Amino acid sequence: KPRLHLPAPTKAATCAVVGCDPRAEQYEPFLQRLPPAHVRQLAALEVWDRTGGRSFYRERRIVVPASGRPERLFSVTAHELAHVVLANPDSPVMTAFAERFWPNGQPTAGLSRHARKTYEDNDAWRTGLLPEDTNPFHAASEDLADTYRAHFTGDDVDSERLAWLRTHV
Repeated sequence: KPRLHLPAPTKAATCAVVGCDPRAEQYEPFLQRLPPAHVRQLAALEVWDRTGGRSFYRERRIVVPASGRPERLFSVTAHELAHVVLANPDSPVMTAFAERFWPNGQPTAGLSRHARKTYEDNDAWRTGLLPEDTNPFHAASEDLADTYRAHFTGDDVDSERLAWLRTHV
């Protein structure tokens, strides 16, 4: 499967991100499989005892599961990293992705499973009646993060979105 061709980050750079938590050490090989330019944007990778991940793009921080199957941990890492570097309201890539695949806040065909669930689970997305504090790009950002993740994991994702990502990142 295609990969972005960038040099691997140094072990020292990766260790600076994962910090002191010994449970985070298992993430070093995963970070080395992702674009170094993106990994360098992370200020911190933290672990928690939940199954999913979280991202805090303004703080450039991701929180990932403390345990799980390696392929699942890599998938969560790639998805959350995408939120920090691309799939957030401050990103021009996110804006362009939303304009292309979410015209007028409605998804085009080929929506990822995770983004579809985010979209369908909340009537506010479909009706446009969003609370003031809601990120208007939320479902679209999940779609972009899933596309980014699939680029590295080889998971099934809309080929048009994947081709778009490869030309814009």
